[in-house]
Amino acid sequence: RYVLFIDKVYTKTYDGVKTVENGKILSQAFVKATCKDGSSWVPSLSQCVKNVSVKKFSTPNCTIPVGGSNCTSSISWEVVGGYGDFAVTTPNNILVGTGKEGVKSYPIGYPSRDFYLYNNGTELKASIAYANCQEGSDWSVGEKKCVKIIKTCPNGATNPPDCTDIPKC
Repeated sequence: RYVLFIDKVYTKTYDGVKTVENGKILSQAFVKATCKDGSSWVPSLSQCVKNVSVKKFSTPNCTIPVGGSNCTSSISWEVVGGYGDFAVTTPNNILVGTGKEGVKSYPIGYPSRDFYLYNNGTELKASIAYANCQEGSDWSVGEKKCVKIIKTCPNGATNPPDCTDIPKC
């Protein structure tokens, strides 16, 4: 006589617990249990694993200085649960970092860069870091960098943006 206790910690259907004697099945039982809420059975691990969730995925914006073509953002992430491979990438499949958590500095070119957080090849979250030129400058498409904005007055005045001081000849 056997007593079987199940506390519903995992899910697995056993095709049978058998008592065999001389090739003859004397008794057989079928058992099914389920994982706790918030976890799932992973057959390759033969255990329950907490469901994956993103606690943090931060891709802060940054400011490009005058004369610069990019700035640095501190990309950070933290994942709870799940199993296997975790990665942060940016197009085109450039690896930024790996693991369930991390912080990596990464250059952001004007105007922005996309980042993706993956678990076992499945996208968990996407985020964009924006790179803006510092105040008083603007992006020059031709020069591919931030350049200082030079304000001029169409009437020849020397005090933009008011443009009221017109030089006398």
